[in-house]
Amino acid sequence: MDSIQKLIAALDNDLTYLTPVEWAEKNRVLTPDITNWPGPMNYSRTPYLKEIANSIMPNDSGQIFAVMKGSQIGFSIGGIFTMMGWVIGESPANMLFMVNNDDGLKRAMQGPVDQMINSSGIANLIRATNTRGGRNQKTGDTTKGKTFPNGNLYTWSGQAIGSLSQISVKYGFYDELERYPVADKKAGSLISLIEERHKSFADTRKLYFISTPEIKQTSNIEPIYLKGDQRKYHIPCRCCGEMINLEWQINVDHLDKKAGVCFDRKPNGELMPETVRYVCQKCGDAFHNTHLYDCYESDLGQWKPTAKPISSIYRSYHISALYAPAGMYNWTYYAQKWCEIHPINKPTEIEELKTFINQCLGQTWESIASEIEIKQLMKNTRNYDIDIVPTALSQEDGNGKIVLLTCAVDLNGKEDDARLDYEIVGWSKSGSSYSIAHGSIGTFQRSKTVRSGQAEKYAKKDEDRVKWTYRHNYPNNVWEVYEKEVMVKIFQTDDQSRKYRVAFHGIDTGHFTHHAYAFVTKHRNVVGLKGKVDNKYTKHDADKSFFKKSTTQDKLYLVEGDRIKSELNGQIQLVWNEDLAIDQPDGFMNFPNPDGERYMLKSYFNHYEGEKMEAEMNAAGTSVGFRWVKKHSSSVNHFFDCRVYNMCIKYIFTEIVCKSAKVPVSWVNFMALFNK
Repeated sequence: MDSIQKLIAALDNDLTYLTPVEWAEKNRVLTPDITNWPGPMNYSRTPYLKEIANSIMPNDSGQIFAVMKGSQIGFSIGGIFTMMGWVIGESPANMLFMVNNDDGLKRAMQGPVDQMINSSGIANLIRATNTRGGRNQKTGDTTKGKTFPNGNLYTWSGQAIGSLSQISVKYGFYDELERYPVADKKAGSLISLIEERHKSFADTRKLYFISTPEIKQTSNIEPIYLKGDQRKYHIPCRCCGEMINLEWQINVDHLDKKAGVCFDRKPNGELMPETVRYVCQKCGDAFHNTHLYDCYESDLGQWKPTAKPISSIYRSYHISALYAPAGMYNWTYYAQKWCEIHPINKPTEIEELKTFINQCLGQTWESIASEIEIKQLMKNTRNYDIDIVPTALSQEDGNGKIVLLTCAVDLNGKEDDARLDYEIVGWSKSGSSYSIAHGSIGTFQRSKTVRSGQAEKYAKKDEDRVKWTYRHNYPNNVWEVYEKEVMVKIFQTDDQSRKYRVAFHGIDTGHFTHHAYAFVTKHRNVVGLKGKVDNKYTKHDADKSFFKKSTTQDKLYLVEGDRIKSELNGQIQLVWNEDLAIDQPDGFMNFPNPDGERYMLKSYFNHYEGEKMEAEMNAAGTSVGFRWVKKHSSSVNHFFDCRVYNMCIKYIFTEIVCKSAKVPVSWVNFMALFNK
């Protein structure tokens, strides 16, 4: 501790003012408009807030605090607004209060902030009214701030942080930090902009960054949290007395069962509420939610650091909604939500799971693997043959009948040395897919590095190769063969019940555009597909659509390839055990038996490993978007691209049919029309 801080601590010992918690319990009265527990402020419901609220005192060495939390734990009322009131009443100085947007500021200032001031005996400290134009106006008491002796409470929107005015503040409360823009193009990084406002109080500043986290790659709160000592709130186990922090379901090496919040489910997946309990990660015994409330009443909990901070001025806290006080959502509520997110025999509700991880557990959401692993995908090989539509198998799998065949085409090579790659996919009622066939028309091969002395041999081999062309009406043009071998081909089902043809085709028009588009315009059931070229990456907060219709070219669709590839990656991660006799998860990918050439590792599945997802970083080092790129310049990805385009074709065809029938666009509504 430097000399200035020692002096501050010495002076503080002589001061008689109350701690923030003592001040609140002595002065604050909560009213029904801001809480379900009106009456004098009492921290026995939320004792975990005491240490954080008292950290604002000058004898606490912390300066930069991060609170990464779940929702519904009472932090605003018991944390932020208590500290604000204490500053006004006990240790006046300039402070800044920032939330996500102007509407949030207005709600806070006109609601709980005004309530705190008016019911804490400090309303008389807010600057008195003066008269303007015959009207009484409290110029120091507005929704945009408060003025009091020796200080001001300034407010600002997190969305306008780049234009933060040149004010100087000692205390800063930065709530809903996750929703602030990560950087301002002109002004710089988020944290740098905020810290600049505190530079006049380099040794006495107190900055509080508070937020429920969201996406890991773009998080504002988690990087600050990780710089601190990462404190977690511990309570004594009712069974063994060991201090433990509350977790969701976790694996513990020395236990032969899961620990944390656990529960049992009926065979249909329904929660058995009476079984919800907490299994201690130390002893393995269980206790119920009421034990948590008993610990609060007796003030038995304590914060414990779990990491070494980068500096002693950094302090960080993590607390989940599992610590919510009595009267708020309890463990049974969250167990019920977990069961709804993870239905039996159906895919996990990913968006709901993200919300659960953020709002309940107070943790960042990290997207699934950014590199595709094909070992699991190859296990999805099923007992049906290539060129067969396995509609009977699809029904056995719980997917309903196969209702639609699509075919996507990827163009490779050169104009007069062409290779057209394609894949035909069958789509079931549930949305799960069955690959029907893949193939290539043309002989183009990418140049290979050859050993010394072998060049002449490979040159002779290449010279003897028959080459194909993309030029229409030329010999060996790929389009005529595609029309004869794919477009008019009849596919039989595995139960001989009906015959299929490909309903809709999509052609990659990004290369050999003139020739490809000529083919598109020739056929009614063919559309052109082209990757978006106006952006080098996909922004996290961009429009979530998978495609847009071109406004300049008929029958051309601009594909948001990064988003579809991420969607495809999620489908690849799905796991299903045929032996368990349960329905496949929606979106599951099925493949036919290989024939020695097709659906082999080298000829097909390797193409799914050719790309990886990369984060796009801004100047401040924060991810602002993502993109899928080849792992290596020589990586093959043609049938991966075909599957991406097939997914897009399915979406396009669904939209065309639904809009034609004047019903909302969805696969469910498409199927309803099909069933008619």
